[in-house]
Amino acid sequence: MAPHTHPHRHGSIAELLDLDAQVLHQYLRGLMAWLKAQVELPASRILDIGAGTGTGTIALAQQFANAEVIALDISPEMLDHIQARATANNLSSRVSTVQMDLDGGWPELGFFDLAWSSSALHELANPGHTFNNLFRVLNPGGLAVVVEMGTHPRFLEDTTSEGLETRIRGLLRETGREQADHPEWSENLERAGFTLLEKKSFSIDLALNGDSVGGRYAQTYFQRIQPFIAPQLSTSDCSALETLLADHGAQSLLHRDDLRLRAERTAWAASRP
Repeated sequence: MAPHTHPHRHGSIAELLDLDAQVLHQYLRGLMAWLKAQVELPASRILDIGAGTGTGTIALAQQFANAEVIALDISPEMLDHIQARATANNLSSRVSTVQMDLDGGWPELGFFDLAWSSSALHELANPGHTFNNLFRVLNPGGLAVVVEMGTHPRFLEDTTSEGLETRIRGLLRETGREQADHPEWSENLERAGFTLLEKKSFSIDLALNGDSVGGRYAQTYFQRIQPFIAPQLSTSDCSALETLLADHGAQSLLHRDDLRLRAERTAWAASRP
């Protein structure tokens, strides 16, 4: 459930998004139940903004069984992936896709009862532009729901990694990645004209098996952030990170039995008056 609005993020991001969906399926069920409780109007048309590989798109179509769901993304590959998932889940009659750059001009999409975006809006050059467009395409009484990571995930204990992950998180803060990846959208929603209904945090604490999808999820995450942090890491920390990322070895993320995912997601629900 993540972006994708800028082409430089594509590639292994699709794998990370699909792994995220597999690992966090219980969280997703809880998030969808919370969302359903926020919806007051019958949701017949739903918009998924920055749909990525379509985890949110499919979950929305399943949660709202009579709704049409339109997924927006800049990547044709991501949209093809969504269509394939919709077909596999017998949802192709209710799920459609539109390729577009959210920072550019929006085509005529009609009006919606629910607009959803998960881990996407922080990627935009001008998120205010998108919030204004969301307000414009929602019916009066319609709901906008935005979800972002609350913190970068954590997989290792300091006692088993000699503090490596704590140092990595410190570098992410120093380079601005922490703030960029975890925005605060309350003021943006209100500035666009929305009435903020609720801001909710979801805490995730989950033991992972390195030999299965959990290990691949941790490995893919560290591979994604490695280019941002490697230039600032010490020689010993670079070596330790390479050991974690290796496909083989007792310390490899793919073969550890002490992985534990701790993360937070933040969700905003806001209505269009």
